[in-house]
Amino acid sequence: MLLFLIFIPLFTGNYEVRNISKLFQSTWALATSPKYLLKIKNVMQMKKIFILFSLCVLPSAFVHSQTEVESDCKSNVENIFKVRTLKIRYEAVQYLYKEIEEKRKFPKEYIYLNNYFQEIKGFSMDSSEEMLNLLKTSQEERDKYFEQKRDSISRSERAPLKWMSEEEMNRFVELLNCTPKEALKEYENFIQNIKLEKEIYLKCIDAEIAKGDLSEYANNDMIYGYLPFMQSFIPIMTPLNYLKVFKEFILKDDEDVLPDYTRVRAYLKCGFKIP
Repeated sequence: MLLFLIFIPLFTGNYEVRNISKLFQSTWALATSPKYLLKIKNVMQMKKIFILFSLCVLPSAFVHSQTEVESDCKSNVENIFKVRTLKIRYEAVQYLYKEIEEKRKFPKEYIYLNNYFQEIKGFSMDSSEEMLNLLKTSQEERDKYFEQKRDSISRSERAPLKWMSEEEMNRFVELLNCTPKEALKEYENFIQNIKLEKEIYLKCIDAEIAKGDLSEYANNDMIYGYLPFMQSFIPIMTPLNYLKVFKEFILKDDEDVLPDYTRVRAYLKCGFKIP
């Protein structure tokens, strides 16, 4: 800045040699004046503030961005688990209509009717957690439980099993207000919407799989398909394995719906490879 002020007259030609000394003195006086030095000091302070601000804001912006991505993935994974819920709902409705078509009688047992109500409507008719507690038992214990349950029903003389009339069955179906066609359409459409963002969902699944045993989905078991009342075999797997199944069959193989448990079990037994 100082040199700039000195050489302006030299470039314009408006100068005399004897005036150079005066010009230098006046320029130096201006450059070293308290006001000018204060301005320079203020500029330097502003630069320091800007640097400190950048150092503070940039990392926090990165953390915010990373947190936002993790939040999006959490939401996407929840959508993938919702597909399972829609799968079970469709299977429940399908099974119910098949029972009706084959003219099978329905007992008035709350646990039997609630089995359909829970899966189709999404909430329970009753607060019983009996079926959920069975997930914590071994297959042998489940078989024994259902055998005892059947025996107790068949031997019961004091409270004989009551059956629903055709009219009561029709009212129950109306209460559920869902057909197999409607349930399948909702199920398939939800999957198709996920496929529209296939790459995003793949990244979220891969990020969760990369965590291995540290993933929150690596432990515990979840039901994979619909459980008809009194069925001893329970199709279960870890939520993390379910994500792998979804990735393989829906996102990679582009299937319309999730595969049945027979195919899934073979896939899991073969080390997550389709046999």
